[in-house]
Amino acid sequence: MNKEDNIRISKAAVIIVLYQPQKTDIDKISLMADRYAGVIVDNSQESTFKQENVGLMHYIPLHENKGIAEAQNVGLQYIFNHTDATHIVFLDQDSDVPTTYVDDIIAAYNQIRQKFPNLAFLGPKTENKTTGKEYKSVFHKDKTVAPNFILKREVISSGGCTTREVMENVGMNESELFIDYVDLEWCWRAESKGFICGITPEITIQHMVGQDTIYIGGYTIIVSSPKRYFYQLRNYIWLLPRKYVPLQWKINKGIKNVARLIYFPFLIKSGFSCWKYMMKGIYAGLTQKKMTTMDKTSIYLSNARLTPSSYYRLTQYFSDTDASIHSSVPDSIYQWWHHKGKNGSHLNKVFLYAVYVFRTLWFLLKDMMVMRQGTVIVSRVIVPHHLPMIHQLLFKHLAHHNHIVWDFDDNILANKSCSPADFQFFSKYSNQIIVTNDFLQSLISPEYREKVMILPTTDGDMLAYDPTAYFEYRRYLFQKEIRLVWVATASGLEYIKAIIPALDKAAQKLTEGNTKELTLHIVCNKPLQAETTHLTIVNIPWSREVARQEMLHAHIGIMPLPDTPFTRGKGGFKLIQYMSVSMPVIGSDVGFNKQVVTNDIGFLIANDNEEEGWQRAIQALTVDWSTYLCYAKSAKARYDQFYSYQKNKDFWEKICKQ
Repeated sequence: MNKEDNIRISKAAVIIVLYQPQKTDIDKISLMADRYAGVIVDNSQESTFKQENVGLMHYIPLHENKGIAEAQNVGLQYIFNHTDATHIVFLDQDSDVPTTYVDDIIAAYNQIRQKFPNLAFLGPKTENKTTGKEYKSVFHKDKTVAPNFILKREVISSGGCTTREVMENVGMNESELFIDYVDLEWCWRAESKGFICGITPEITIQHMVGQDTIYIGGYTIIVSSPKRYFYQLRNYIWLLPRKYVPLQWKINKGIKNVARLIYFPFLIKSGFSCWKYMMKGIYAGLTQKKMTTMDKTSIYLSNARLTPSSYYRLTQYFSDTDASIHSSVPDSIYQWWHHKGKNGSHLNKVFLYAVYVFRTLWFLLKDMMVMRQGTVIVSRVIVPHHLPMIHQLLFKHLAHHNHIVWDFDDNILANKSCSPADFQFFSKYSNQIIVTNDFLQSLISPEYREKVMILPTTDGDMLAYDPTAYFEYRRYLFQKEIRLVWVATASGLEYIKAIIPALDKAAQKLTEGNTKELTLHIVCNKPLQAETTHLTIVNIPWSREVARQEMLHAHIGIMPLPDTPFTRGKGGFKLIQYMSVSMPVIGSDVGFNKQVVTNDIGFLIANDNEEEGWQRAIQALTVDWSTYLCYAKSAKARYDQFYSYQKNKDFWEKICKQ
């Protein structure tokens, strides 16, 4: 075996799942095992192989059929624990592929990921083994986004490729689904985390979906074995409530299931047997509901999608679960308020308060009827300024029967979104209080302070991207321009405006010393109005995707703050966001910023030395590319160690299990 083969095998791992394979299947697997490392997981009752290793692959017999999901999970766990493989390729026992297939699909994956860094899963073009025709959806039209890449919402696992990094971010298969929709659910879950999936038409695999194919009125009907319809119907019912499962799939699959119940007994061979399994699947789906800890979790927040504190504190961890997420303000009203309503008449404020009151009243009444021994999480407040008496009574009832968690990430007393009376009310009736830093903990009365746990806010959106893939662009830009980025809401514009004179002088020095331009990208829901002589300001309307791209392409992230009781309660979230994309940071020496920023990732600026401090920090970070790169890599390492998305997600899962 030559050196190139060793490199390939150490980086690629193949997972092959067996279930009562034929001799021809075993022969093909043995050939594949002679070339590639990986795992063979056997769902058969009797072991297919007698030895522990087959060629370069490790053999794991399960001695019972635990389903494709669990078998792949067993293989993944072995790879994670015993190999340094970076790429994983999934194959079925009957997958008809050439011996170079694994190399080919990994090469295609790496090539496509250069253009689409958030690629999660790449599959081949799949053709019917008997007819040679490509399997295509009647409902979904192909979306070709590159000559070698077709974007798809879901891709079957057979022949597909992903990476260790992606699997660690998205998670394992859902074993309880057993077989049907396992790969679809994983793709949808990946999409909910910011990833994409697709196929490459340049690689083809021969595969057999289902047991038979019939044609009715020009439509191709794939017929599975009767027992598969149990899992299809049961799993369909289990997946229906999930928010990340596409609505189009729910409707299309629902129509197909109803139609099958009608025509299968009359038009399909073994149709009555299929029908019986469908009915069993429906019964199991309704009576044996797959329960998770999130089924008994109810979350109250301002707006799940658009309010930064709601999204980054809670929504990003619960959006792909069965938790009930209650947005007090609908998207349309939230957008109206922040664009027009806030600056309008007093009636606008009354209207917004009424929306909060009546929507949360409805949510509380619903929860009062269904929530028992569950977890109720409140983000900041249920109703701002003043919680009505009826809401207090209903909340006390919920607190009597459930575990109450109160989470807040700002000094909500200083900004008056929570009255002192309501603050004391939530302190008393909560079982746990989650805050971002010690200063916020100090606001809680001593008698309730033992309930407090500290959890910094972090950002999981960047998990879909590899920041190092953007270093080349940053390096190219570094030769002529240093790009600062500030991402925030309009409430922080006064903070950034206060340091514009200092940044303008820093821009002058940078131009004189290195002939480089200093630019500041403002990503905000309102533009910054400021006059400068040397600094170039670029205003960019905020959206979550725009903010991601701007941070990935910038050199330095900044977070200026004055020293006030309100800002001391800030959780350094902007700095943590910047660190997640390997960006050095500069922030004011205020509050929690002091704990976030260390000397190896950036600089803290004292407010009494603001002008000179900002200039020196920018110059120090941009002396040369190698210096910058050291700061950038240290920033990401600190993020991974102290502020990772997975740590926070694990924290919330543990809370909800109590």
